[in-house]
Amino acid sequence: MNHLLRETYAGDLFQHAVLGRFLPNTECLLAGTCDRIFLYAIESGELKKIKEKRLFASLAGLSLLRGEGREGSTDGAILHFEQAKISKVFFSEEENEFVTTSLMYFEKQEYGITSETDKGISLVRIDTHHRLGFMLISRTHCALFSMHATGRIRVIEVCTLRPRHCIIKDVAFLQGFSVPTLCFLYEDTSAEKCRASVYVVDEEERELSLFFSIESIPHGCYSVVPTEDRVFMVLGANGAIFYSQWEMVGVCFNTFWNIDHFGIEEAPFNAEAFVIEGARCLCAGRDIFLFSEERLLRFSVLGIDGRVSRVLAEEVSSELPMDTPLSSAVYGGMGCLTTLSGAYVFALVPAEVQIPHTTQAQSIALSNDFKEMFLSDVPAESSSIDPDLSLGAEKVPIVMQPENIEREYAEMFHLPPETEARQRETQATTLGGATTHAIELITEKESNGYVKSATVVSYTERQKEYLFACGTVKKPLFVEMKEGIEFDFSHTAKIKGYLDMFAVNKAQNMYLVTKEGESVIVAWNETIETADGEIDKAARTLEFQATPSGYVQVTESSLIFLTGGLKRQKEARLEGVAAAEYASGRVLVITGKGELYVYTGLKKAKVPIPQVKSIATAKDRVFCIDTNNALHIYSVTAKRTTLVSQLLPLFPAVIESVSKENERFQQLAQNSAKSSTVIEVLAVEYAKSLFLVLRTANNEIVVYRESGERLLKERVTNNQFYYEKEGFLDTRKQKRMRVCRNLVVVPGYSYSRVLCFTKEGAFIHRLQTPVESVEETSTSTCQCPPSTTPPPRPEHSGHPGHSECTKCLEAATRTFVVLAKGNLAEGTLSPNRYDRAITYRRTRVASICERVVYYPEKKLFIASAFTEIEYTKDMMPFTVSATTELEADKLPPVEIPSVELKPKTRGYSIEIFSQKELRNAKAGETLSSVDKFGLDTNEYVSFHKLLRLPDKQCDKGASEFIVVCTTYITDEDLISTGRLIVLEVASVVPERNRKETKHKLKPLAAERTKGTTTACEEIKGGIAVCVGTKLMVYSFDRNEGLKAIAFHDMQVFLTSCAVLRNILVCGDAYKGVFLLFYQQVPSLLHMLSQSTGSIYLLKGVAMALHGESCGVLSYDSWGHLYIHSYSPLNMLSQKGSRLITRAESKLPDVVVGTQTVPYGANFKVLLFTKSGYVYKHEMVEENKYASLLDLQHSTLPQIKMVCGTAPSSHWTIEKHAEMRDITIKEMLQSGVAEEYFEMGRVRQAKISSDAGRDSSGAVKAELLFFRHL
Repeated sequence: MNHLLRETYAGDLFQHAVLGRFLPNTECLLAGTCDRIFLYAIESGELKKIKEKRLFASLAGLSLLRGEGREGSTDGAILHFEQAKISKVFFSEEENEFVTTSLMYFEKQEYGITSETDKGISLVRIDTHHRLGFMLISRTHCALFSMHATGRIRVIEVCTLRPRHCIIKDVAFLQGFSVPTLCFLYEDTSAEKCRASVYVVDEEERELSLFFSIESIPHGCYSVVPTEDRVFMVLGANGAIFYSQWEMVGVCFNTFWNIDHFGIEEAPFNAEAFVIEGARCLCAGRDIFLFSEERLLRFSVLGIDGRVSRVLAEEVSSELPMDTPLSSAVYGGMGCLTTLSGAYVFALVPAEVQIPHTTQAQSIALSNDFKEMFLSDVPAESSSIDPDLSLGAEKVPIVMQPENIEREYAEMFHLPPETEARQRETQATTLGGATTHAIELITEKESNGYVKSATVVSYTERQKEYLFACGTVKKPLFVEMKEGIEFDFSHTAKIKGYLDMFAVNKAQNMYLVTKEGESVIVAWNETIETADGEIDKAARTLEFQATPSGYVQVTESSLIFLTGGLKRQKEARLEGVAAAEYASGRVLVITGKGELYVYTGLKKAKVPIPQVKSIATAKDRVFCIDTNNALHIYSVTAKRTTLVSQLLPLFPAVIESVSKENERFQQLAQNSAKSSTVIEVLAVEYAKSLFLVLRTANNEIVVYRESGERLLKERVTNNQFYYEKEGFLDTRKQKRMRVCRNLVVVPGYSYSRVLCFTKEGAFIHRLQTPVESVEETSTSTCQCPPSTTPPPRPEHSGHPGHSECTKCLEAATRTFVVLAKGNLAEGTLSPNRYDRAITYRRTRVASICERVVYYPEKKLFIASAFTEIEYTKDMMPFTVSATTELEADKLPPVEIPSVELKPKTRGYSIEIFSQKELRNAKAGETLSSVDKFGLDTNEYVSFHKLLRLPDKQCDKGASEFIVVCTTYITDEDLISTGRLIVLEVASVVPERNRKETKHKLKPLAAERTKGTTTACEEIKGGIAVCVGTKLMVYSFDRNEGLKAIAFHDMQVFLTSCAVLRNILVCGDAYKGVFLLFYQQVPSLLHMLSQSTGSIYLLKGVAMALHGESCGVLSYDSWGHLYIHSYSPLNMLSQKGSRLITRAESKLPDVVVGTQTVPYGANFKVLLFTKSGYVYKHEMVEENKYASLLDLQHSTLPQIKMVCGTAPSSHWTIEKHAEMRDITIKEMLQSGVAEEYFEMGRVRQAKISSDAGRDSSGAVKAELLFFRHL
C-alpha cells in the first residue's frame, strides 16, 4: 500500500512580524508562521489583509529592508528559513505577488550544519543604514553579505571571533556609528559570566576588526538590544545592563546579580523581585520597551553623543495584554508585538517626563583593571579621589562629582573640550526634562495560540468535529472546530417543485416562489398558504426586489412595478429575457440576443456592449461577461466602458485594461474560453473593498478584488477539489448564487457551498444541506457608531454593503429561510468564525488544559489541566537527606535560603467539562469544570485516556474508565516513580442551579510504579502501560484493583504505544518503533519486529488499517513522520525481525498528538500540530497511487519558486544517499494538488499536457480523490 497526507491549516498565530512600507505610502505588517507569510495594510486603524502566501520551507525569521522594494519606493524584507537559507523579497502590486530579488544558500557539509538540531541556531541580523547583513550559519561558521551587491558574501569561522570556552548567545548591529559595527554576546562555559566583543566591519573586504571587548557581564544574559545612539543593552534573566564606550549602568530585577562586583553602576528600580525569560524588546529613540509574559518595562537612557548619564527604569501600564511574546518590531512612530494571545499594533507617542535634578555625590566601585590602566599615574591633587586609595583591594568605593568624572574621561581618552552651550544641553538632557514614549494601541488581532491537544468529537463522511485545547495560562481556551457549515433548522414545510425564491415581506413571512412557467406568493405561518398579489403568475420570475415605492418583478416576458400592497402600477412587455437585476433604482435586463438594457422606470436605454450573458452591479457600475468570456466594466453615470479584458478565461493574477494586455495572451484566452466558461458573476462589497465573484460552467469559484484600476485575484481557502464534471450547464435547472450580506451561497450538484468574506480573506465552506435558494431574515443588531465617525477601536467600524461592524456580524446568530429538496425551512447559523479553513468558536476556560479526551456516551470532555500555584519549601525534593549506609548518622535537614522571588509550579488535576455547557456558553463567559480530581504535590499528568474495560457490575459486560498515567518530579539522583490511576464518571444528585454537576469523578484504583508512566492503551480487556523501560499489561477489577499480568523489557525509554486488536506498537525515545504480539492466555508479550535507523526523541506512534494492510506511523521531535509496515516475507525484513520503512515526510511543524478513528471498515490516523495543521493519513491502492503520483510530478515544476523555496524538497527528509532505504516511496501531498487549482489556465494546460491528460478538467476530475478523504 502507498500513503497520502491531506492537510488543513486552521492556525492563526504569528511567530514573526516586521513593520514597513511594503505598499506605496502605506504602513504594513508582514507576519509569518511555519510555512506561510501574511501581508496586512494598516488603514484607518484596521489590519486589512492584502496577501497570504504558502512557502514551501520552514520560516525562521523576518527582517526589514528599507527602500529595497520596487524602484526604492517601497520596503523589502529578508525571509530567513531553516537550514541557513535567505531570500530577499518585496511585494509587487502590479503582479499581486511577492518577488524574489536574491537568494543565499549555504551548504551544510561545508559550513558545519550536520543535523536537524542545528536548525534553531541560525540567526540573521540586518544593518539597514549600511545595507549589510550577518548570518550565524551554525555553531562553527557565520557570514557577512551585502544587501545591494548580490553575491558579495564572506564566510567566517566562528572560532576566530569568540573567546575560548564561549558560545554565541546573540549578535546585533550597533547603531549610530559611521561604519558597520557588530556586537557579539557570549556565554562563558568555564566561568559564571558572559562576555561581549564589538567588531568594526570593513565593507569592502568584509573583514572584522576588534573595536573593544567587555568582560564585566553577569551570567544569564541572552540578548543584545541596540539603541539609536551607540548605546546598547545586554538583557538577562535577572537584569539589564547598558553599555557605551565609557559607561556601564545596570538595572537589577532581583538580588541574584551582584553587579557591583563587575564595577557597574546600579540604577534605582523600585519593583517587586522577578525573573524575565524569553522577553522581546524594541527601541524608540533612546527608550527601550521590554515585553515579557508578566510585565512591560521601559528603560529611558539619558545622555547624548553615545554616553549614558542615567537610566530611568520603570514598569508601565498599557492596553496591551501581557502574554508570552514571540516577536517585536518598530517602524517610525509605530510598533508591533506578537504574542501567543495575538498581534498588536500600537503607536509610540512622545511624552514628557520630569527627572529631578540631583547634586549628591555618586558612589562608584572601580575594579583593579580600571585603576591600574587609568588611575595609576593620576596625581591625587588633580581629582577628588581619596589619596589613600589602596590599589590592591578588589574594589573600593570612591566619591567623584559628576563634573570631575567628565573631566577625568576627557583626560583619559583625549576628548575635545565641550562648549558651555553643549554642557547646558547635556545637563538639560540628562538631569532636566527628558522626552520618552508611551504606548497607545491602534489595532489588535486575536489568536488561539499554540495547540496543546486535540480530540475528535465526530468523524463521519458528513460531519467532522474536533476540540482544540489552546491558549496560555492567562488565557486558556477551548476551540470547537467543525468542517463545513450547517443550518440548525427549527421547522419546515412542504412546497415541492419550485426552483427559486424571493423575499416579499420577511416580517409577515411572505415569499415569492417560482419555477418554469409559474410564480406564486405564499405566506408561511403554521402552514403554507397562497397570498394575493397582482404579479405575473404565468412566467418564471428572474428578479423580485423591494423598491422605495413598492416592488419590482422581472419575468421572462414582462417588467412590472408594484405598490406596497402588491397592486400593479406600471408594466412593460419584454421578449425573451435571459437575466435581470435591480440595483440603485435601475433595472438591468439581458435579452435572449445578448443585448443589455437599463430601465429607469419604463424609460429604456441600451448599453453598448454586445453579446452579454451575465451581469453584476455595484453602485453606478455594471460588470458584464460576454459570450467570449471577456470582462467589461461599464459606468452608467458616465455612459462609457472603463475596462475591457480578454484574459478573463485564463484567470490571471492581475486583470487590467485591454490596451495593456499582451496579444499572445489574448490569443490563449480565446483558445481556452470554452474550457473556462463564466456563467455567472456577482459583485460583493465588504470591508471597504469590492469583490467580483465568478462562477464557471463546472461550478468553480474565482474571486477578484478591485484595487485602483486593476482587479487582483484572491486566494480562496478551501476552494480546491471541487469540479462539476457534467450536467451543470442545464440553464433551466441552474440555481443562482445568492448573497446574504457577507455570505454567498453557491448551489451545486455534489453539495452546496458558502463563500464567506471575512477580514482574513475569502473562505469557502461546505454546506451540509443541498440548497436551491436562500434568504436571510435576520437584521442588523449592531449598536456601534456609524462609519462616518471613526471609532477608537477598529472592530467597530462600519463597512459598505451592510450597516453593522464585522465584529458584531461575526458574533450574531443569523436566521435564514431555505428552499431545499421541496421544503421551505427556517434555520439559524451559530455565531461561529468562518475566517479559517475550518469553522471554529472560542470559549474561555478556567484552567489551561494540556490533553483533552472526548467521552461520547456522556457528552463530556476529560482534560488534564493545571493551575499555577506558589512553590513552597516542602515541595523541593533533595537526595542529600537520604543515605545508603546502614550505620550512618542521619543528616541534618536541608536549610533553604530565603528567596525574595515567589516561584510558581503547576498543580495538576483531572477535570471534566460538559459539552452542553460548552456549546451554550455565551461570548465572554468562562467555562468551569463540572468536577475535578486533584493529584499529589509534584505529580504531573503524562497521559490519560478513556478505555473500555471489563466490568462485572455492568449489564453489557464492559464500562468506560479513565486511566491516568502520572510521574513524580524528583531530584536527578532518585529513581523516577509514577502512578497508574483508574477513575470512573459516576452519577450523583446535581446541584439545583447546574444540572451538569450530576457527573462526578470517582477514584477506583491507583498503583505506584517503579518508573514514569507515559502512555496506556486497552488490549484484549487489559491495560498496556509504558513504564520507564518496561512495557506492562495490567488487569483491572473493581474489587481487586490493578494487577500486573505481563511485561516486556525494552531499551532506553518508552514514550508512547498504540493497539490494534492484539497487535501492540510502542515507541522508544532513541531506539525507534517496536512491534509486539499479545497472547491473552497465558498473558505474554512476544516481540515481533522493530524499526531500524537513527531517531531523535520519538514522541508518538499510531496504527492505520486499510483492508488487509496495516501501517505503523511514528513521529519525532523534529516534525518527521515515518511509516513502517510488518512484512515478514520481504527479504529486507530479516525474517520479520525488522520493520520495513515505506514512506517518510517532513512536516512544517511539531506534532502534538494523533488519534485513530474508524472510517467505514478502515481506521484512519489524524495528526495535529502545534501551530494548527490537521493532517489526515490515507492508504492508497497501487493503480490510483501511480496516477496521482504522475500528476504530482508534473505539477511540482510548474509551482513558482516564490521566495526561493523549492516545493519538491519541502516534505523531503534530508539524508545521505547511503542512509536511505530502497523501500521508501514518495508520499502524496494534498498541498501540491491544491496549488494546481490555484494556478492560471496556462500553467494548468501545461501540466495536463506533460501528464498526458486531455485537458485540465481531466486532471481536476482525478484530483477530486482528495475531496473524499
